Amino acid sequence: MSPRQKGELSEVKILAHLVEKGVAVSMPFGVCHRYDMIIDDGSKLERAQCKTGHIRNGVIVFKTCNTNGFTGKEKPYYNQADVFLIYCPDNQGYYKIPVDTVGHRSCSLRLDRPKNGQTVRMAKDFEF
Repeated sequence: MSPRQKGELSEVKILAHLVEKGVAVSMPFGVCHRYDMIIDDGSKLERAQCKTGHIRNGVIVFKTCNTNGFTGKEKPYYNQADVFLIYCPDNQGYYKIPVDTVGHRSCSLRLDRPKNGQTVRMAKDFEF
């Protein structure tokens, strides 16, 4: 599968997961938006950007920007999406994290608590 196909598959899985939970979802018309869907929880609307996560060394990692294929310039999603919705095929998990709480290149969600007591983002805190 190409990266685009993997991303589209994650988007479809996230959409199905939301619909199964009874969440109202709207899709923008066209492809020029910096978000993939709008989530309506009944009290507010959130622009959601879908991403595919992968487990590496006990951590779910996903990109928080897109990269221009011609220039290599990275563009984060600040002020253009409200949340990231992540599907991780490695554990079939779904995660939701606010865009304004992550770095501009990538984000890591720990699966297990660190033994040294370090404060980290735990994946279970962002499950949806």
